[in-house]
Amino acid sequence: MFNLVLVIVSVALSVALTVAGVLLLAPSGSRGSMAGEVEALYNEAMRISEAQQMWRWSHFGASPADIGELVTGQYLSTAPSAGWVLQQGVLKVTLPDAALCMALNRRLGQMHSNVPACNAVSEADRGVCCS
Repeated sequence: MFNLVLVIVSVALSVALTVAGVLLLAPSGSRGSMAGEVEALYNEAMRISEAQQMWRWSHFGASPADIGELVTGQYLSTAPSAGWVLQQGVLKVTLPDAALCMALNRRLGQMHSNVPACNAVSEADRGVCCS
């Protein structure tokens, strides 16, 4: 009888620890996922910005009309992932989440208090506007 009680307590304790582990570790896993996504977006933004700068040097300060010109002019070896747009020298990206946009701008060194409107971001900014 004592062995049966011990087995039941052991199983209950194992289930409780498993549930607690899942509940405690899930939030940190999503933060890690967001950090990885921000880092990938940051790398993409830097790649586009550097290609844009090389374009300007080659074209006497003029900005490319769009990202396609950077690819066809071989300033970018491959087209960036979907969602990136270059309009009037301002880099824009479509993101599903405002928190992701804020995290990307912070990673780029911009300390906006909210998601920057696209008409508030200029060529001089190193941030991106998000829609």
